[in-house]
Amino acid sequence: MRRTEQFWKPEKNKNAEVREEIKSGITEHTQNVSETAAEAEAQYAHELHTTDEFARRMGEDQLGEIYSWYSSAMKRRGLEPLPEGGFMRHFFDGGSLDPTAVYGNSDCGYILGIEKSRLFVPTHLAPRTLTGAYSLLEELGAHKEIPVLMAITQDLARTVSLMPNWQVLDLGTLASFRSNIVKKYIAYNSHPETPKLATGLLEEYAKNTSDPVRQLEVVGDVQSTEGSEQQS
Repeated sequence: MRRTEQFWKPEKNKNAEVREEIKSGITEHTQNVSETAAEAEAQYAHELHTTDEFARRMGEDQLGEIYSWYSSAMKRRGLEPLPEGGFMRHFFDGGSLDPTAVYGNSDCGYILGIEKSRLFVPTHLAPRTLTGAYSLLEELGAHKEIPVLMAITQDLARTVSLMPNWQVLDLGTLASFRSNIVKKYIAYNSHPETPKLATGLLEEYAKNTSDPVRQLEVVGDVQSTEGSEQQS
C-alpha cells in the first residue's frame, strides 16, 4: 500500500464513523419526534375542540372524509344525509348560530355538535365504524373534563342507558326533526357539573322544540351493534 493510501485510510474510517453517528442521531431524533407527535395526537383525541381549530389542524381532505363517514352512516339507516355543502357550512364555515365543536379521532370517527351553556351538545355522528361510534359515546360518558347533554330517540336511549356513565331521564318530549315529529329523551354524562349546567338549557328546550339540543342523527348506528336497525 502506498504512503498516500495509508495517510487517507484512517480519515475514511473516521468519516464513516461520523456518518454513522449522524445517521444514528437522525434516526433517534425521528423516533423521538414521532413518539412526541403520537402522544400529542393521543391527547388531542380526548379533548373537545372548536371546529375552526379542527379544520386548521386537519385540512380539507380530512373534513371531506368526515363528511363521507357521516353520509355513509345516515344512508345505512335509510336516511338522507345533509348535502355536503350544508354540512361543511354549518360546522366549518360559520353556518351555526351557536359555536360548533368536535370530539373524536381518526380511528373511531367523530361526534360533532354545539357548545351551549358550557355544555357539549352532540348533534351529528360521523363514525368510521360502528364499534367506533360506541367507543366515542362510552368515552364521552366517562369524560372528566367535558359535560355533555344530548336529546336522543328511544332506540339510542336504550343503548346509552346500558353504559355505566350515562343517565337517561325517564322523560320524553316531542320535537321537530326533518319536518317530522319525534319523541326524544334527555341523556347526560357523569361529569359532576352536567346536571347543574343542564338545568337552564332544559328549561329553554322545554319552551322551544327547535332549540339546538337535537337528537344524535345516526341513532341506528350504535343500536345496530346490538343487532337492531330501528328507525328514529
